[in-house]
Amino acid sequence: MTFIALLALTLAGRPRAAPCARGARAPLRMGPLPWGKRPCRDYVRSVRAQSTRRLADGVIEVHPLAHLRWTLPPDGVSARGDSAPPPTGLYGDGADGGAPARVDFDAVNSAAHVFAAEGVRWQRVFALARAIEAGEGGGVVDAVTIGDQWFPANARALEVVAAHACLDRRVRVRRVEVGSPVRLDPVRAYPLLRRAGIERAAEPAAARPFDGGGGGGGPLRARPAEIASTRDLVAPVWPKVYHFATLMDALAPSDRDLRFPGPVPLRRLGSRNAVKGPWATGSRHRPTAALLTGQTFAARIVSADEPWPAWT
Repeated sequence: MTFIALLALTLAGRPRAAPCARGARAPLRMGPLPWGKRPCRDYVRSVRAQSTRRLADGVIEVHPLAHLRWTLPPDGVSARGDSAPPPTGLYGDGADGGAPARVDFDAVNSAAHVFAAEGVRWQRVFALARAIEAGEGGGVVDAVTIGDQWFPANARALEVVAAHACLDRRVRVRRVEVGSPVRLDPVRAYPLLRRAGIERAAEPAAARPFDGGGGGGGPLRARPAEIASTRDLVAPVWPKVYHFATLMDALAPSDRDLRFPGPVPLRRLGSRNAVKGPWATGSRHRPTAALLTGQTFAARIVSADEPWPAWT
Protein backbone atom coordinates (compact mmCIF):
# COMPACT_ATOMS: atom_id res chain seq x y z
CA MET A 1 0.00 0.00 0.00
CA THR A 2 1.37 3.39 -0.92
CA PHE A 3 1.89 6.15 1.61
CA ILE A 4 -0.85 8.28 -0.01
CA ALA A 5 -3.38 5.46 0.20
CA LEU A 6 -2.46 4.76 3.83
CA LEU A 7 -2.86 8.45 4.68
CA ALA A 8 -6.27 8.56 3.00
CA LEU A 9 -7.50 5.57 5.00
CA THR A 10 -6.20 7.10 8.24
CA LEU A 11 -7.95 10.41 7.63
CA ALA A 12 -11.17 8.68 6.59
CA GLY A 13 -11.30 6.89 9.93
CA ARG A 14 -11.01 10.05 12.01
CA PRO A 15 -14.24 11.46 13.48
CA ARG A 16 -15.53 14.54 11.71
CA ALA A 17 -16.10 17.74 13.63
CA ALA A 18 -19.73 18.58 14.21
CA PRO A 19 -20.95 21.60 12.25
CA CYS A 20 -21.36 24.85 14.21
CA ALA A 21 -24.88 25.62 15.25
CA ARG A 22 -26.43 28.57 13.46
CA GLY A 23 -25.72 31.78 15.38
CA ALA A 24 -23.03 30.22 17.57
CA ARG A 25 -20.37 32.69 18.67
CA ALA A 26 -16.84 32.32 17.36
CA PRO A 27 -14.16 31.77 20.00
CA LEU A 28 -12.81 35.08 21.30
CA ARG A 29 -9.38 33.96 22.41
CA MET A 30 -6.66 35.57 20.32
CA GLY A 31 -5.56 33.61 17.28
CA PRO A 32 -2.55 34.30 15.07
CA LEU A 33 -2.15 38.04 14.57
CA PRO A 34 -1.50 39.78 11.28
CA TRP A 35 0.95 41.94 13.25
CA GLY A 36 3.46 39.49 14.68
CA LYS A 37 7.15 40.24 15.12
CA ARG A 38 8.15 39.83 11.50
CA PRO A 39 5.44 42.12 10.06
CA CYS A 40 6.34 44.70 12.70
CA ARG A 41 10.00 44.56 11.71
CA ASP A 42 9.05 44.88 8.04
CA TYR A 43 6.87 47.89 8.87
CA VAL A 44 9.68 49.66 10.74
CA ARG A 45 12.05 48.96 7.85
CA SER A 46 9.58 50.41 5.35
CA VAL A 47 9.05 53.55 7.45
CA ARG A 48 12.79 54.14 7.62
CA ALA A 49 12.97 53.96 3.82
CA GLN A 50 10.30 56.62 3.24
CA SER A 51 11.11 59.79 1.31
CA THR A 52 9.27 63.09 0.80
CA ARG A 53 7.58 64.26 -2.40
CA ARG A 54 6.94 67.85 -3.39
CA LEU A 55 3.49 68.68 -4.71
CA ALA A 56 2.01 71.94 -5.97
CA ASP A 57 1.47 75.16 -3.97
CA GLY A 58 4.07 74.45 -1.32
CA VAL A 59 2.50 71.15 -0.25
CA ILE A 60 4.82 68.25 0.58
CA GLU A 61 3.82 64.61 0.91
CA VAL A 62 5.53 62.94 3.85
CA HIS A 63 5.26 59.85 6.00
CA PRO A 64 3.48 60.81 9.25
CA LEU A 65 5.93 58.98 11.49
CA ALA A 66 9.18 59.22 9.54
CA HIS A 67 9.27 62.95 8.74
CA LEU A 68 7.31 64.77 11.45
CA ARG A 69 8.17 65.22 15.09
CA TRP A 70 4.83 64.93 16.86
CA THR A 71 5.50 66.82 20.09
CA LEU A 72 7.84 69.40 21.47
CA PRO A 73 10.57 67.92 23.67
CA PRO A 74 10.22 68.09 27.46
CA ASP A 75 10.77 71.52 28.98
CA GLY A 76 14.48 71.92 29.60
CA VAL A 77 15.47 70.04 26.45
CA SER A 78 15.55 71.84 23.10
CA ALA A 79 14.30 70.51 19.79
CA ARG A 80 17.94 70.02 18.89
CA GLY A 81 18.59 67.85 21.93
CA ASP A 82 20.68 70.27 24.03
CA SER A 83 19.79 71.70 27.42
CA ALA A 84 18.36 75.01 26.20
CA PRO A 85 14.57 75.49 26.43
CA PRO A 86 12.57 75.12 23.21
CA PRO A 87 11.82 78.37 21.39
CA THR A 88 8.58 80.05 22.33
CA GLY A 89 7.86 81.98 19.14
CA LEU A 90 7.48 78.84 17.04
CA TYR A 91 8.21 80.60 13.76
CA GLY A 92 10.25 79.20 10.92
CA ASP A 93 13.43 79.65 12.96
CA GLY A 94 15.62 80.08 9.89
CA ALA A 95 14.32 77.09 7.95
CA ASP A 96 14.63 77.51 4.21
CA GLY A 97 11.24 75.99 3.50
CA GLY A 98 12.76 72.75 2.25
CA ALA A 99 11.23 69.34 2.72
CA PRO A 100 11.55 67.74 6.16
CA ALA A 101 14.33 65.26 6.77
CA ARG A 102 13.70 61.85 8.32
CA VAL A 103 13.55 61.91 12.11
CA ASP A 104 14.63 59.26 14.57
CA PHE A 105 10.99 58.37 15.11
CA ASP A 106 11.62 55.72 17.75
CA ALA A 107 13.28 58.36 19.91
CA VAL A 108 11.16 61.45 19.23
CA ASN A 109 7.75 59.84 18.58
CA SER A 110 8.05 57.08 21.16
CA ALA A 111 5.22 55.55 23.15
CA ALA A 112 6.31 57.72 26.08
CA HIS A 113 5.75 60.85 23.97
CA VAL A 114 2.32 59.58 22.89
CA PHE A 115 1.07 59.01 26.43
CA ALA A 116 2.45 62.36 27.63
CA ALA A 117 1.01 64.44 24.74
CA GLU A 118 -1.22 67.24 26.01
CA GLY A 119 -4.53 68.16 24.41
CA VAL A 120 -4.70 65.35 21.87
CA ARG A 121 -8.14 63.77 21.49
CA TRP A 122 -7.11 60.20 20.79
CA GLN A 123 -10.66 59.01 20.25
CA ARG A 124 -10.91 61.57 17.44
CA VAL A 125 -7.74 60.04 15.99
CA PHE A 126 -9.53 56.68 15.87
CA ALA A 127 -12.63 58.22 14.28
CA LEU A 128 -10.51 60.08 11.71
CA ALA A 129 -8.61 56.90 10.82
CA ARG A 130 -11.88 55.09 10.18
CA ALA A 131 -13.15 57.95 8.05
CA ILE A 132 -9.94 58.12 6.01
CA GLU A 133 -10.05 54.35 5.55
CA ALA A 134 -13.57 54.76 4.18
CA GLY A 135 -12.37 57.39 1.70
CA GLU A 136 -13.41 60.47 3.66
CA GLY A 137 -11.41 63.18 5.43
CA GLY A 138 -7.69 63.79 5.16
CA GLY A 139 -6.68 67.09 3.61
CA VAL A 140 -3.53 69.18 4.02
CA VAL A 141 -2.04 69.49 7.51
CA ASP A 142 -0.38 72.68 8.76
CA ALA A 143 3.13 72.29 10.13
CA VAL A 144 5.69 74.61 11.72
CA THR A 145 9.45 74.28 11.71
CA ILE A 146 11.99 74.69 14.48
CA GLY A 147 15.40 74.48 12.93
CA ASP A 148 15.24 71.62 10.46
CA GLN A 149 12.49 69.74 12.30
CA TRP A 150 8.82 69.84 11.29
CA PHE A 151 6.00 69.65 13.84
CA PRO A 152 2.21 69.43 13.35
CA ALA A 153 1.10 73.00 13.98
CA ASN A 154 -1.28 72.13 16.83
CA ALA A 155 -3.11 69.26 18.52
CA ARG A 156 -5.80 69.11 15.83
CA ALA A 157 -3.13 68.78 13.14
CA LEU A 158 -1.42 66.03 15.13
CA GLU A 159 -4.71 64.14 15.32
CA VAL A 160 -4.86 64.03 11.52
CA VAL A 161 -1.21 62.97 11.35
CA ALA A 162 -1.74 60.18 13.88
CA ALA A 163 -4.82 58.96 12.00
CA HIS A 164 -2.71 58.58 8.86
CA ALA A 165 -0.08 56.75 10.89
CA CYS A 166 -2.73 54.27 12.04
CA LEU A 167 -3.30 53.37 8.39
CA ASP A 168 0.38 53.68 7.39
CA ARG A 169 -0.67 56.27 4.82
CA ARG A 170 1.30 59.28 3.73
CA VAL A 171 0.03 62.72 4.64
CA ARG A 172 0.23 66.09 2.90
CA VAL A 173 1.68 68.99 4.91
CA ARG A 174 2.18 72.69 4.33
CA ARG A 175 4.52 74.90 6.32
CA VAL A 176 2.93 77.84 8.14
CA GLU A 177 4.65 80.64 10.01
CA VAL A 178 3.03 80.36 13.43
CA GLY A 179 1.66 77.42 15.37
CA SER A 180 1.44 75.84 18.78
CA PRO A 181 2.88 72.31 18.61
CA VAL A 182 1.78 69.80 21.21
CA ARG A 183 3.64 69.95 24.50
CA LEU A 184 4.22 67.14 26.97
CA ASP A 185 2.47 66.83 30.30
CA PRO A 186 5.29 67.08 32.89
CA VAL A 187 3.80 64.29 34.99
CA ARG A 188 3.28 61.72 32.27
CA ALA A 189 6.59 62.76 30.66
CA TYR A 190 8.37 61.51 33.78
CA PRO A 191 10.20 58.66 31.97
CA LEU A 192 11.53 61.11 29.37
CA LEU A 193 12.65 63.60 32.01
CA ARG A 194 14.34 60.86 33.99
CA ARG A 195 16.35 59.70 30.99
CA ALA A 196 17.37 63.33 30.33
CA GLY A 197 18.64 63.55 33.93
CA ILE A 198 15.97 66.05 34.97
CA GLU A 199 14.58 65.32 38.44
CA ARG A 200 11.37 67.09 39.34
CA ALA A 201 8.65 66.70 41.90
CA ALA A 202 5.80 64.99 40.12
CA GLU A 203 2.40 64.48 41.68
CA PRO A 204 0.10 62.63 39.29
CA ALA A 205 -3.34 64.06 38.60
CA ALA A 206 -4.86 60.71 39.61
CA ALA A 207 -2.87 58.78 42.20
CA ARG A 208 -4.48 55.51 41.16
CA PRO A 209 -5.75 55.53 37.56
CA PHE A 210 -7.75 52.35 38.08
CA ASP A 211 -11.33 51.18 38.13
CA GLY A 212 -12.39 48.09 40.08
CA GLY A 213 -10.10 45.95 42.18
CA GLY A 214 -9.40 46.56 45.82
CA GLY A 215 -12.31 46.49 48.22
CA GLY A 216 -14.81 47.21 45.48
CA GLY A 217 -14.27 43.83 43.87
CA GLY A 218 -14.01 43.08 40.18
CA PRO A 219 -10.90 43.00 38.03
CA LEU A 220 -8.48 45.90 38.11
CA ARG A 221 -8.83 48.09 35.01
CA ALA A 222 -6.57 51.00 34.05
CA ARG A 223 -7.63 54.30 32.48
CA PRO A 224 -5.11 54.80 29.65
CA ALA A 225 -5.32 58.62 29.51
CA GLU A 226 -3.97 58.83 33.07
CA ILE A 227 -0.86 56.66 32.79
CA ALA A 228 2.63 57.08 31.38
CA SER A 229 4.71 54.79 29.20
CA THR A 230 8.27 53.76 29.97
CA ARG A 231 8.89 52.91 26.30
CA ASP A 232 10.76 56.13 25.58
CA LEU A 233 13.04 54.78 22.84
CA VAL A 234 10.58 52.91 20.64
CA ALA A 235 7.47 54.10 18.81
CA PRO A 236 4.24 52.12 18.62
CA VAL A 237 3.62 50.15 15.45
CA TRP A 238 0.60 52.22 14.55
CA PRO A 239 -1.15 49.82 12.16
CA LYS A 240 -0.96 47.19 14.91
CA VAL A 241 -2.41 49.71 17.38
CA TYR A 242 -5.25 50.42 14.95
CA HIS A 243 -5.86 46.69 14.45
CA PHE A 244 -6.12 46.19 18.21
CA ALA A 245 -8.36 49.25 18.61
CA THR A 246 -10.75 48.01 15.93
CA LEU A 247 -11.05 44.66 17.71
CA MET A 248 -11.46 46.27 21.13
CA ASP A 249 -14.12 48.67 19.92
CA ALA A 250 -16.33 45.80 18.73
CA LEU A 251 -16.23 43.86 22.00
CA ALA A 252 -17.69 44.17 25.48
CA PRO A 253 -15.12 44.46 28.32
CA SER A 254 -15.44 40.81 29.32
CA ASP A 255 -15.00 39.72 25.71
CA ARG A 256 -12.00 42.03 25.29
CA ASP A 257 -10.30 40.28 28.19
CA LEU A 258 -10.83 36.94 26.47
CA ARG A 259 -9.59 38.25 23.14
CA PHE A 260 -6.54 39.86 24.77
CA PRO A 261 -5.78 37.48 27.65
CA GLY A 262 -3.59 38.50 30.55
CA PRO A 263 -3.62 41.83 32.40
CA VAL A 264 -1.11 44.53 31.40
CA PRO A 265 1.53 45.19 34.11
CA LEU A 266 1.66 48.69 35.61
CA ARG A 267 3.97 50.09 38.25
CA ARG A 268 4.32 53.34 40.14
CA LEU A 269 7.48 55.13 39.09
CA GLY A 270 9.73 56.76 41.65
CA SER A 271 12.98 58.68 41.71
CA ARG A 272 16.25 58.81 43.57
CA ASN A 273 14.73 61.56 45.71
CA ALA A 274 11.77 59.34 46.61
CA VAL A 275 9.48 61.58 44.55
CA LYS A 276 6.44 59.64 43.43
CA GLY A 277 5.91 59.65 39.71
CA PRO A 278 2.97 58.42 37.63
CA TRP A 279 1.73 54.90 37.14
CA ALA A 280 3.31 53.57 33.96
CA THR A 281 3.24 50.63 31.60
CA GLY A 282 6.02 49.01 29.62
CA SER A 283 3.54 47.64 27.06
CA ARG A 284 2.98 49.57 23.85
CA HIS A 285 0.13 48.32 21.74
CA ARG A 286 -2.76 47.27 23.95
CA PRO A 287 -2.62 50.43 26.14
CA THR A 288 -2.24 52.66 23.06
CA ALA A 289 -5.21 50.94 21.42
CA ALA A 290 -7.22 51.55 24.60
CA LEU A 291 -6.15 55.20 24.37
CA LEU A 292 -7.68 55.36 20.87
CA THR A 293 -10.96 53.77 21.91
CA GLY A 294 -11.24 55.49 25.29
CA GLN A 295 -11.70 52.12 27.00
CA THR A 296 -10.09 50.76 30.14
CA PHE A 297 -7.92 47.66 29.96
CA ALA A 298 -7.21 44.83 32.38
CA ALA A 299 -4.16 45.61 34.49
CA ARG A 300 -2.11 44.26 37.37
CA ILE A 301 0.25 46.11 39.67
CA VAL A 302 3.86 44.97 39.70
CA SER A 303 6.62 45.96 42.09
CA ALA A 304 9.54 48.19 41.15
CA ASP A 305 11.85 45.17 41.29
CA GLU A 306 9.79 43.00 38.95
CA PRO A 307 10.95 43.17 35.31
CA TRP A 308 8.51 43.88 32.52
CA PRO A 309 7.36 40.68 30.79
CA ALA A 310 9.25 39.91 27.58
CA TRP A 311 6.10 40.14 25.42
CA THR A 312 5.44 43.81 26.25
